[in-house]
Amino acid sequence: LLHVVLYSTVTVFPIIVTAVYWTLIANSTTFTTCLSAIPGWSNISKHAMNTFFALFEIVAHGGPSPWMHLIPLIVILTCYVAVAYITRATEGFYVYSFLNPTQEGGLLAAYIIGIALGCCVVFCVVKGLCHLRHRISVRYGRFEDGSEAGALDEWEEVAAPGNRLLCRSREKLYDPRWFCRGSSPSTRGRHFAEGAHRSEWTWRP
Repeated sequence: LLHVVLYSTVTVFPIIVTAVYWTLIANSTTFTTCLSAIPGWSNISKHAMNTFFALFEIVAHGGPSPWMHLIPLIVILTCYVAVAYITRATEGFYVYSFLNPTQEGGLLAAYIIGIALGCCVVFCVVKGLCHLRHRISVRYGRFEDGSEAGALDEWEEVAAPGNRLLCRSREKLYDPRWFCRGSSPSTRGRHFAEGAHRSEWTWRP
């Protein structure tokens, strides 16, 4: 599921890029350049607006990424840093000045470790925000007239023996006459969020 890993990079890396750029790379001339030339606006577009786009994705759509996605994120981040040293060897310059061991000395290791830890922290924060958004959408995901909010997932029912159904309908979360095995009225939201939409539901009129 590489597309899911790609989604994790979309919601994590932009925040890291913004933080690293404005703390380690930007200098006193950055804002002047940004206001006076197109290349400066390019910096704003690539190193500030990207975080707003990521936050929009998190708030409006994103689901929480699995914990195992931390591994490919760290691997990709490591490869990206390695490319900077490949560029130094082939082109003779450092893409990012803070990666220059001659200039930074012992701080270089601190920068690299700090960015890796920052990736873990950002991933956890993003995952928490996605869980929070999901909980809110499940709890308040209906209009005042009782209809389903927005274009919720299409649902289908497959008849099973007796009155049991295998169903993927959020509608049953809100109808107390539907009972999901292993859930109770007080845990229906949590149980649904954890995947009960694929469990067996029983009609109890």
